[in-house]
Amino acid sequence: MARFTRSFVLLSVFIILTSAGLYGVSESVAPVYPEVWKPIKILEGKEEQIEVITLRNSHNRAIHFDTMGMEGFHLWRGGGDIFEAKYVLRNVYPDLDSLQYVLVPFQGFVFDNSTSDYRSEKRREWYSLEKFGLDYLKGDATLFVRGRLVDPIIRPDHWRGIFYPSLSFLLRSKEVKRNGWVGPRSTDHIAPESIPKQAARRAQKHIDIHKESIFKNKDLCKDAISSIKDMSNTIEKNSLIVIYKPPYTKKYTET
Repeated sequence: MARFTRSFVLLSVFIILTSAGLYGVSESVAPVYPEVWKPIKILEGKEEQIEVITLRNSHNRAIHFDTMGMEGFHLWRGGGDIFEAKYVLRNVYPDLDSLQYVLVPFQGFVFDNSTSDYRSEKRREWYSLEKFGLDYLKGDATLFVRGRLVDPIIRPDHWRGIFYPSLSFLLRSKEVKRNGWVGPRSTDHIAPESIPKQAARRAQKHIDIHKESIFKNKDLCKDAISSIKDMSNTIEKNSLIVIYKPPYTKKYTET
């Protein structure tokens, strides 16, 4: 029994040390979710200058800071929801001394803690950031642990980035501009004839996630409104949250 206990302890120590070593190597060579932490690193160097930020999702592509005549920064993520917007705001706001406006698009869908891979990875992306410490949204403890501790070790595409940095990692990294805008990859260009089909698939994905979220949380809409109130309570009187509805067209090809 004593021999078994000693072997178990040694094995446990070996696994812990190996995991810690892999984690350290992976995060130093090619940090997980580069499209999330790269904008945050840029933001950290210009926090005192930022007057306006965008949160939530890609409908913020309509926002052009130079036209507004303001120093702004994009903190939205594709497919982001109002709960993540609240999370990001309460973590970055204390350092943004010059912030005047927080822009949040608000369209017809509201997401929650969906079990879909698409949504859960979006949450884990934010939780991978060291800047945000031990803070996470209610009910997200598992996603938080995965984003902060597990994903840097087990994600297959991440390890391809570790072992083949000149190929896989660099190809999947996107350009991050001075205002946090994440530029497209060369492979992101889409043929016009395929846009309607892709739009239909994306719309159906959103509908399915929304249905699942409502099924799991009957108070989803109330919770979304509560999140907006929480965001309002986060900011000081010298800042303003602007909730806007993005313009829509009949077809993507008309934009």
